[in-house]
Amino acid sequence: MIGATVPFGAVKSALNTSATTIAISIMQTTTLLPCHTAIPLSKRTTLYATYARVSNDANSNLGFGGPGNGTFDETASGVAVGVQHNF
Repeated sequence: MIGATVPFGAVKSALNTSATTIAISIMQTTTLLPCHTAIPLSKRTTLYATYARVSNDANSNLGFGGPGNGTFDETASGVAVGVQHNF
C-alpha cells in the first residue's frame, strides 16, 4: 500500500490517498484507489469529499460491498460529499 497526506491551502485542508493492489489468489487481482479530502469551515464544521475506484481483473469481482458485489474485468467508482458538524 502506498499512501500520502498532503496539506494545501490557507484553510488547512488535507488530501489523503492510497493505492492498494490485492492479490486475492494467484489468478485474482483487484486495485483499490480511495481519495479523501476534508476542509474545515469553522472550529466545529468540516466539508468533506471522497472518491473511490475499484478495478478488477478478468478473474476478480470485488466491489464496494465486498467480494461478489463487483463485476469481473470492470471498474467501479463512487463519490461522496458532505458536511460534518460537531455539537
